[in-house]
Amino acid sequence: MDSIFATAALALSVTLSTCAAIEIPDQYNFPATGDTIKLSATCGDRTALWCDEKPEYLIVYFHGLASTEFEPFMLPSAHNSLCSMLRAEKQNVAILSINLDVAQSVKGGYSQTKVDPVIRKALQITKAEKLILCGGSLGAYRALSYLAEVPKDIASKLTGVLAIEPMDDLIELKKQSSAKEVVTAMEKLFAGASEAYFQKRTIQQLLKNSTVKPKIYLVSALADTVAPTYMQGRLSKFFKNSGYPLKVLEIGGNHRLPNAFLLTDGLAFLMNTKVSKSNN
Repeated sequence: MDSIFATAALALSVTLSTCAAIEIPDQYNFPATGDTIKLSATCGDRTALWCDEKPEYLIVYFHGLASTEFEPFMLPSAHNSLCSMLRAEKQNVAILSINLDVAQSVKGGYSQTKVDPVIRKALQITKAEKLILCGGSLGAYRALSYLAEVPKDIASKLTGVLAIEPMDDLIELKKQSSAKEVVTAMEKLFAGASEAYFQKRTIQQLLKNSTVKPKIYLVSALADTVAPTYMQGRLSKFFKNSGYPLKVLEIGGNHRLPNAFLLTDGLAFLMNTKVSKSNN
């Protein structure tokens, strides 16, 4: 029987001692497997941690704009979510999903207080030996940008990044995105900040000197007008030219989280390769 870490949220809250643990009482039945999962959360930046009995991998999930920590458990549907796929495929994993202020989290320095301590605590709880970063849309930008600041102890466990329909340039995103909520979020983000600061925060600029080069599995929607498809094309070219092991999955339609069962080959690609270097 699978071990459900009902106390994980309380343990995670120790790292951010100013906040009390917030229990989310609902249990969730995953239709793909029939498993009942107890989800818990902690602190103002809520955290959901689900764990298989003996996980080899911790998947750290960064959700998209206007979403929550439940994205990998419930979207695009309960049947087709990342967690349901992993359970159906009988992968030994844990999933850590942090409810970040996504717009603010793309700024530098956020990870040291809001991400690194929580990942370390989740690794301690789950005893996972390997790590995969994952995110969709602005969460994918966040997962990729984290490679520029990931500390040595976390980088040593990192095997890959699953980036679903990422953007590479936030300034250009504000000008080119067809989604009004994305444009509004970028306008708020840029308020009071110099454009020069965000020019330095394209994925290409952030990673140009990075020695952390895990495998990248990049998912691109061929009719994407929210995070325009050409941005994913630029990222693909950058990663290939920069020596990152890379695979690209092209899917039809506009910007959306795909059926997670389409990603099984990508996750297999990302597993079993360690990163040999780190940034610090």
